[in-house]
Amino acid sequence: MAESEKATRGHTAVVYFHGMGNQRRYEETARLVERLDTYLGMDQAMGGDQGVLRSINPRVELSKEMEEPVTYIDSRRVPELGNYDIPIDKVRFYEAYWADVMAEPRSVRDVLRWIFSQVKRPYVTLTTPWRERQRLRRSHLIELWESKDDWPSDITEEDFKELLESYAEFDGAARIAKEARLRAEDPEVGGEFSDFLNHLQDEDEARKGKLGDKYDPDLLSRLTKLAKIWKKRYEQKEWVSFFTLIGMALALLLTTYFVAKGVLWGLGAVHDVLEHYRFEALLEFFSSWGKATWGNALAIAVGLLFSTLLGNFLVNRMSDVERWATYSETDEKFRKRQEVLERSIKLLSHVVSQQGCNRVVVVAHSLGTSIAYDTLLAAVHENKAHNPSDPTEGRLDFSQISHFVTLASPVDKIEYFFESFRSKFRRYRRIYNEIRGDIGTEPFTRSGGQLAIHWVNIWDQLDVISGPLQSPAPQRIRKNRRNQPLALVDNVHVNNMAYCNPSEAHNAYFSNRTVIGILSDIIFFDKGAYRADKLNYRMVDGRKA
Repeated sequence: MAESEKATRGHTAVVYFHGMGNQRRYEETARLVERLDTYLGMDQAMGGDQGVLRSINPRVELSKEMEEPVTYIDSRRVPELGNYDIPIDKVRFYEAYWADVMAEPRSVRDVLRWIFSQVKRPYVTLTTPWRERQRLRRSHLIELWESKDDWPSDITEEDFKELLESYAEFDGAARIAKEARLRAEDPEVGGEFSDFLNHLQDEDEARKGKLGDKYDPDLLSRLTKLAKIWKKRYEQKEWVSFFTLIGMALALLLTTYFVAKGVLWGLGAVHDVLEHYRFEALLEFFSSWGKATWGNALAIAVGLLFSTLLGNFLVNRMSDVERWATYSETDEKFRKRQEVLERSIKLLSHVVSQQGCNRVVVVAHSLGTSIAYDTLLAAVHENKAHNPSDPTEGRLDFSQISHFVTLASPVDKIEYFFESFRSKFRRYRRIYNEIRGDIGTEPFTRSGGQLAIHWVNIWDQLDVISGPLQSPAPQRIRKNRRNQPLALVDNVHVNNMAYCNPSEAHNAYFSNRTVIGILSDIIFFDKGAYRADKLNYRMVDGRKA
């Protein structure tokens, strides 16, 4: 089939994962379509040649995977109005809707208890041996990798790859066995940063004997220097996180205190007025429930605070995070998580199996980015049972997914606060990480090291929920991949607001012309796809780099 015929007959599918809160079905997806439609219309009005969207209508199709028919928004991108010789791009927009699964009565008290319990997280991670919480620590090394201005002049990208590989081997059986022998002389030996530096020396000795004349005598010095910079940056950021969390907790407590103090004054004033004018009946009624006590003042203050935007944020939004980020299978909330994953896998499987589906783009916002990421990893894990030789094929055919676009993603924060864990069993840590996967494994990277799905993460510094993503970075750099591009998230920084408004910044991505331009390039023109006939590129501030 000719390429023009394929473009005419087939279609591109967009699967959208909405964010946290009480979302209405299809509303967020419709917003995405509307913004794209407006963007293309404005481009045409300014003399652009990207075409316009037409025939935007809902459609319903039967599904073997889903229990009920699947609704999607159909559209046509017409490159040039009136010219019917040019192929028309068909684009279908699907929605991975999960709000109904998470819907249940919410307790402000439980959410607050959960939030305040996170304050100790930086201290807990700082006191964890260097060997543990590897994905968390590795994310800081990747962040340094992407900040080339902070590199010492003699450090190269190959040094980062060597250090990542050494860190993966630090949890290996040989190192553990050696530390077990040394522990007889020194009980403190075992997984600390000093042990990691000793591990680097052991590897250098082995490298010297293996490489001979090709041995680089300066490599150990560079790796040691880089490791110390890595550790220092990690510790600095943990202390910043600690004081930030303390500040947020104190701000919430102080706000409650001052509101309660105002209520206390108000109760006293009302009591004095009623007493002065001798409203005996009202005074008796008021005294029974509105005495000017701190207990009553605090109760009213909390009620006032949590009936406002703060209460909506905590109860309707943060509670979704609490339910989703439940990794303990003995917790009742874990069933909700599994139900969301299964429904999402079924939808993706349905979408890629539709006749004429040429390509799939996964787009997600806010908490939906974590759900979409875990959906992709869970689906490829299931594929391994059906097709161990190539997990990208099975129940879900990943060969059709070209891009994964995340907006306002809390993936790194969820890793930090909820998924990062300790275990005294080395094998358990390794098995868990192997099962979970990362961007260096299928479906994002094929077994030979070939990049497969381009992950573009768009974030705004004012949006405290979002941020650049480093925790999905590969756990290992295979020897045969050293000269190939490293699978990393393509982090794109944008400014959604012209003024400081963190609350609005989180929801303003679809009003940002740069963001919609990136989505348009990806959805309609397949830009940045990791394919043999395409040039790989990274996006910086929304521009091709």
